[in-house]
Amino acid sequence: MSHRSSSLVRRAVLAAVAVLACSAASAQKAALVQPAFGPGITPYQSNQLYNPSASICPNSFYCQIAFPPVPAGKRLVVTHASATYSVTQTGTEEIVSIGASLFDTMDLPAAVYVGTLRYVASSPITYYFEPGQTPYVFITGSSVLTNNTGHASIVGYLVPAS
Repeated sequence: MSHRSSSLVRRAVLAAVAVLACSAASAQKAALVQPAFGPGITPYQSNQLYNPSASICPNSFYCQIAFPPVPAGKRLVVTHASATYSVTQTGTEEIVSIGASLFDTMDLPAAVYVGTLRYVASSPITYYFEPGQTPYVFITGSSVLTNNTGHASIVGYLVPAS
């Protein structure tokens, strides 16, 4: 075999190895996920229609909407949260979040104005609540109207706590 043909063969082999290495490096590994159905997995949805009383909205800067505590032996995986609320005409900076306490939350994207001082915040989210924890949707801001009925929902599933 001539020097030139062996050089071409070497280049072809190196190119093939490079293509294989690139495709192996970019191959996706399977995600480790748990299906949201099957034995031990229970769909969960809770809706709270609330009248902003002093216990729910103690002032115009803060509302906390409580949901039923997570049952013993279960973990709640929240996959979607939403809230509808009203603000004054000068209201700014309202933030909707979900969590077990006001200082342990995850914010939803900015709410959308739907008219007549009403806003809706709604988003997919992943948040975990352990057995016995009370899920909350929080609305914090500068001018939440405390005399208009609001609505909050969380959706997800219950799995065995490990």
